[in-house]
Amino acid sequence: SLAAEFPDLPVIAVCADYTRPLALPIPMGRSGTRVGFFPGSTIGNFEPAAAAGFLMNCARILGPGGEMIVGVDLKKNSDILDAAYNDRSGVTAAFNLNLFERINRELDADIDITQFEHFAFYNDVMGRVEIYIRSLVDQEARIGGWRLHFSRGELVHTEYSYKYAVP
Repeated sequence: SLAAEFPDLPVIAVCADYTRPLALPIPMGRSGTRVGFFPGSTIGNFEPAAAAGFLMNCARILGPGGEMIVGVDLKKNSDILDAAYNDRSGVTAAFNLNLFERINRELDADIDITQFEHFAFYNDVMGRVEIYIRSLVDQEARIGGWRLHFSRGELVHTEYSYKYAVP
């Protein structure tokens, strides 16, 4: 839609694994500044060193004088973040617990999802929301040929979501 709306702007979509090196195509008869666009706040799911590595790789790909537009989620009051990651409608919890549903379906497991809950909180020191699935009881589950024990209160880490500050 950008290419249609701005016909003088060369827009080339690239479908690739953004965590790996890649070469960008050069538009025919065009030169100028390359601009990378990484929308959303996906970079917040990278550990800080991995985020820096990702951005260095982008700089290499875009070349000298290249520019990058990156979407990030900003640091804010922990009450706001808590409400977002522990929403009343349970959308985030369902998304998080879906990991166990997929494990059951795709890895021939027997995890009793009703015995787990979504658990998320903002870690102000680390500047990130930490997201887990917490066992509600002592229990065992089978995943493939493995038997796993979960203690009551045990946390299974599923995601970090780092927040950034404007310098």
